[in-house]
Amino acid sequence: MSELKIFQDSQPDTLEQHLTDKAAMAKVLADAGIRYEQWQATQELSDNPQQEEVIAAYKADIDRLIAEEGYQTVDVVSMVPDHPEKAAFRQKFLEEHRHSEDEVRFFVEGQGLFTLHIGERVYEVLCTKGDLISVPANTPHWFDMGPNPRFVAIRLFNNPEGWVANFTGSDIAQRFNRLGESPRCLQERRLSREAIELRNPNTSIRPLPFETCTGSLVTSVLVRNAPPLQSLLRLERKDPHDQGNCHRH
Repeated sequence: MSELKIFQDSQPDTLEQHLTDKAAMAKVLADAGIRYEQWQATQELSDNPQQEEVIAAYKADIDRLIAEEGYQTVDVVSMVPDHPEKAAFRQKFLEEHRHSEDEVRFFVEGQGLFTLHIGERVYEVLCTKGDLISVPANTPHWFDMGPNPRFVAIRLFNNPEGWVANFTGSDIAQRFNRLGESPRCLQERRLSREAIELRNPNTSIRPLPFETCTGSLVTSVLVRNAPPLQSLLRLERKDPHDQGNCHRH
């Protein structure tokens, strides 16, 4: 189910608005300068469609968007849960970044969580099958495909070379939700981050692949001027059998 959650950027625990009606979502996002709309295929897709088949099924909407925005390139990307590089691909865009051109995605299948940082608000947009989102150029945001990603998406570009991620250096993404993560895991990430910052003000916290929110939580970090390893905080669960929904990335 598609949904929109809005927070103050300084209050990640306080939900300002939660919408699941797509028309209402589109209106609120449009007010923030974000295009969000739904497309319908004009022909049925095969079980494993090739790029040409996918583009042909949505040609009318693709052509309309190209005419409106001047995009020059269209392609199709996909991800499956058993992809050997899924953790690396997920990690690539989990931190706040910008692109020098629009990031346009239409979900033919599957889902993905786009989080946009606009002014003093954070917009979490869970996109599912049939959703198109366009993140305007230079908008701070991050994207999570989840620990077991499955999606097929159409991308539109003015210039694919302009789609390089320019990271802001902010750790704001660490304070907000990830796709498929339990509230308990989110709280653990925050607690470990805050504890390490208190012990070492020169800490640069960035989760490394495979180690965030595991069975016995140790949040991986990169630390400038780090103290000895044993002095970093280790958080253990009270119940060692409580695995919850914490995922190994």
